[in-house]
Amino acid sequence: MNTVSKEVAEELNQKMSNSFQDKLAKKPTENLEAYNAFLQGQQLMQTRTKEKIEASITQFNHAIILDPSFANAFANRAIAYFLMGEDHNMDVQNAYKLAEKNALTAIKLDPQNGRSYAVLGNIYKMQNKWEQALTTYQIALKFSPNDAQITYWYSLALRSIGQMDEAIKYSTKAVALDPLASNIYGGHLIGCAYTGRFDLAEKAIKEGELLFSDAVLFHHAKVFYFITRRHYGKASKEIKICEKMDDRNIYYKVMAAFIQGKLGNTTYVNSFLRTLPQIPENDKHFAIVYAGLADKNHCLKYLEAAAQHSDSPNYLKTSPLFTFLHDEPRFEVILQKLGLLNPAFSMQ
Repeated sequence: MNTVSKEVAEELNQKMSNSFQDKLAKKPTENLEAYNAFLQGQQLMQTRTKEKIEASITQFNHAIILDPSFANAFANRAIAYFLMGEDHNMDVQNAYKLAEKNALTAIKLDPQNGRSYAVLGNIYKMQNKWEQALTTYQIALKFSPNDAQITYWYSLALRSIGQMDEAIKYSTKAVALDPLASNIYGGHLIGCAYTGRFDLAEKAIKEGELLFSDAVLFHHAKVFYFITRRHYGKASKEIKICEKMDDRNIYYKVMAAFIQGKLGNTTYVNSFLRTLPQIPENDKHFAIVYAGLADKNHCLKYLEAAAQHSDSPNYLKTSPLFTFLHDEPRFEVILQKLGLLNPAFSMQ
């Protein structure tokens, strides 16, 4: 591949910089077995279920044992730990510490490893440090401008702070860079629905049906499309598919309760609320369920509690789940606390 790249450049009479030539010549690892383990780990992360992410970490561990200087293996192990924490499949703080440690190790081995900077951006984002997050994503994109995953993560940060046009711009680019990644495709679909670009969302659903019908994240995206359109019956069918495909993920059960609330099935919702443990990790879940009931007081109570320990629902400012709170002063106070009311940021 390096030889072909050089030949193409020469054919086009392009003069390559020394740094670009070095980049072409650089191999991720000299150990083929380590590289195979790394590729398997990458593939396992795609579905984002607990079991497969754990299996991906095992593969990255194997790759690192075979080649302790394999920066990309450390970077992807950082991503795996981050996902484990984000999905509450392990202690959040421990997961983020492991993600940060692996990302910094990868940067030490390769100071231009874009994905490692992007993982740090993800951690800043979860800590509501928006300026640091956006700056770190921009550094990641400087080193890896055509990395679909980094481009997608940047779009999510932009969505979080309400920069929806820019978010769609970057998620569109991410899909173009990797049209086979279900998480990127689904996230772009959700972003289109959030902004009211239903034409783009419907196009994405139609084109993705055959390709992603067995991907839980695609069905999850359809859930949010139907919620945004207030088609709660169709959303209910999609969330049942998500629950069946990943029955250990509490988030899908929470979303099922939200939808049942919208459908007026208070018996189901109240029964679910009684089973949900009153622990800090569930504050955001209680908020989502009460949002389905349009119960402003309880929803705000749990959003305030979640904000206290920086574990609020994703995209709080732009999510259709919480639009009924947008005229509430208490909601603005929560956004202010999370740095989302009038966030400071700088674009590339």
